[in-house]
Amino acid sequence: MGLPIVSFKTMKQSDNVVVLGAGPSIDAVHEKVREWYDAMNPIVIGTHHKYFIPSSYTVFDTPDRFLNMQGKLSGFYLVGDRIRAKDVKRKYKKRALRIRYGPVSLLKWKADRFVVKSNEVPYGAPGWDAVCIATFCRPKNLLIAGIDGYFISKSKVSIEHAKRSLIKYASNTRAIRVFKNAKQRAKYSLHEKLRKKMVPKIFRYLVRELGINVYIYEESRFHGVDKNCLREIGVHVIGDEK
Repeated sequence: MGLPIVSFKTMKQSDNVVVLGAGPSIDAVHEKVREWYDAMNPIVIGTHHKYFIPSSYTVFDTPDRFLNMQGKLSGFYLVGDRIRAKDVKRKYKKRALRIRYGPVSLLKWKADRFVVKSNEVPYGAPGWDAVCIATFCRPKNLLIAGIDGYFISKSKVSIEHAKRSLIKYASNTRAIRVFKNAKQRAKYSLHEKLRKKMVPKIFRYLVRELGINVYIYEESRFHGVDKNCLREIGVHVIGDEK
């Protein structure tokens, strides 16, 4: 028997939601996030890790991360299509939901208008999966922190994680991954460029089409997008309001 699908019906409803990514920028704002959490009593959607505040839901899109963290987290597990139903231990079956991906990924999105429909999430990355899934909770206020993307220089592309904001386990794979091979650098640089183009479209959908009050921090990179662009859309940028 398959797992229930992540949807408007299976997600808890709340006026306030927090989405947490594991990027290093969250270290600089985790105290502010905790204050927001204490004041707003939100649903928390995390990605891949255990954070400094308890997650109501955790998104997993890779089997190794899920197998490492299964049983170490409270709340529900939202699992991608690479994680098999039989990988979910019997005692956690009631806490697992299946993410349904749409036919178009974020990297291949061509349309100017971004939209989430029919409980389908555009496949992209766990952080953006979590943001899309957050809309199923029908929030009025959405705080997003720790979504940074790749770090790119002339010689390498690296994936870095927070050091202070994640609860460390021996099985965690939190080391910095570095891609120095020219072909790999080109591949991940392209991915980062395409995701950066998607960021304004996603925020425009959240703010202008869904009417959500979206809050982010100046420290969050969001693939290097210009925060002034997000301010013009109506995103509330905390830390350096202009």
